[in-house]
Amino acid sequence: MYVLVVINIGAMVGGSQRLWLSLLTTAVIALAFQPLRQRAQRLANRLVYGRRATPYEALSQFSEHLSETYSHEDILDRMSRILAQGTGAERAEIWVRAGQRLVLASASPPSPEAVTPVPMQNGTLPQMPRDTVVPVSHQGELLGALAVNKKRGENLNAVEQKLITDLAGQAGLVLKNVGLNRELLARLDDLRASRQRLVSAQDEERRRLERNLHDGAQQHLVALKIKVGLAEAAAEPESKARPILAQLKQDADEALDNLRELARGIYPPLLASDGLQAALAAHVRRLAVPVELHVDGVPRQSREVEGAVYFCCLEALQNVVKSAEASAVDLYISTENSMLTFRVEDDGKGFDPGTVTQGSGLQNMRDRLEALGGSLDVRSAPGRGTTVVGKVKLSV
Repeated sequence: MYVLVVINIGAMVGGSQRLWLSLLTTAVIALAFQPLRQRAQRLANRLVYGRRATPYEALSQFSEHLSETYSHEDILDRMSRILAQGTGAERAEIWVRAGQRLVLASASPPSPEAVTPVPMQNGTLPQMPRDTVVPVSHQGELLGALAVNKKRGENLNAVEQKLITDLAGQAGLVLKNVGLNRELLARLDDLRASRQRLVSAQDEERRRLERNLHDGAQQHLVALKIKVGLAEAAAEPESKARPILAQLKQDADEALDNLRELARGIYPPLLASDGLQAALAAHVRRLAVPVELHVDGVPRQSREVEGAVYFCCLEALQNVVKSAEASAVDLYISTENSMLTFRVEDDGKGFDPGTVTQGSGLQNMRDRLEALGGSLDVRSAPGRGTTVVGKVKLSV
């Protein structure tokens, strides 16, 4: 057809322009037949690969995904799907190194049950019951493996084998980042657990001190007060010992009051017996600044959660009394979205958070809450009071 077009048009135009005419005609024919060529190529690919992506399309898709922003779990899931589509595998798997084991991180189709990790052998790729397993490495370090199972009687052809090899080459940096991310998360979990153990140990020590004060020193003072009272009653009405004994009895009462106040500050029995609302209500009644307590249907929580919220509220209220010069304080306790929230608002002088160094009290509050998966936020401005908001996950 190309020859006929050139001869006919050349006869019409003349010989001197036949070179340019030939080039022009070639371009026209190429443009005209390009869609036909593409359709023919797609038909050939479909005959060879079915309706799935060709290996080259699969590799191109993965390269595009690497340039986009995905979570590590998403990129692994996309990798397993691309691997399955590009090789026509019945199942494709992404294995990631965790210590001296390979752990299944993603599979296409997904696994209905947990898959047992595979122990490594001296840091090398172990034997795995899969049709094809290709190691994934980065800078000489084995980081995982790509594995596929074809349908019975089928094998990877040369193009599909090259795809899985090329994909493994590109996956090295991905699995390196996945490993670093998982290691970081594990260390954060360890740190959070360590902080929680520290807070729990501190609270247990508080309870031990409270019990010792109640069962030891407090009982001795009560017994001493009783003995002084008996001695006062037995003394002669005109005895010089009577006013001394009366003063001793008064001193014993004051010592008992101080000891009970100290015990309440260490770990109030009311918090353990009656819960957060009762313990806070008893505390705010003794403060020099009027505090309005608002509790919105908060159920009993675990000892750790109630202790964290109680002592954080006490610290925030103590800061108000010492520094805020406030005339009124509101304390809110509520639950929302699986979180227990407390908020302490005062109408005091406020401060600029950017210019004031936070003391150990606020840091202790933050440590307590973050150890339980919570958070602390302090909002203030000169002349506009201060608001302290703490959140912690509900335990029940």
